[in-house]
Amino acid sequence: MYAQMRREAVKTANQQNLSAEETQMFMAEKFTQIGLESAQAAERIRVEMTRAFAAVNVEAEKSAAIVSESVKASTYAADAAAAAKIEANTAVITSNAEVAESEVAVGAAAREAAAIKEAAMATEVTANERLIVSNAEVAESATAAGAASARASEVATAATVTTTEATIALAGAHEKAGVAGV
Repeated sequence: MYAQMRREAVKTANQQNLSAEETQMFMAEKFTQIGLESAQAAERIRVEMTRAFAAVNVEAEKSAAIVSESVKASTYAADAAAAAKIEANTAVITSNAEVAESEVAVGAAAREAAAIKEAAMATEVTANERLIVSNAEVAESATAAGAASARASEVATAATVTTTEATIALAGAHEKAGVAGV
């Protein structure tokens, strides 16, 4: 851009038909003006760039602070999550141990109940065997009593028959004796 301005200054000086001294003065004035504009523009650019870099640095510092806080927060959250996970795992382990202990106790109680049931069943079998023997003895006794009752009945019947026969014989004897006594 400034090179273009210099070329135009030279062209203008050539078009004005100035003397060498006037041309030199015109050129010095124009080049000085271009140099001043260039220096001012460079200063403006430098100031703008410095201000922009300062703004970028401020934003970078803000961003770094935010990132730092975010890292701290995520570290805190990660630590808290890890602690909560450890606590949850510990609770699960404790619960599993309690369940295992409970299962062992249930197993022991089940074995004890099975042993008691088995003993009760053995006692019931023994009682049933005794009942069978007792019933057999009662049946034998009832059969013997029935047989004795039947024999007693037979003996009573025979005695009744004998008594009847004796009564008849006695009546016959009384009759003969009464007839003879008349």
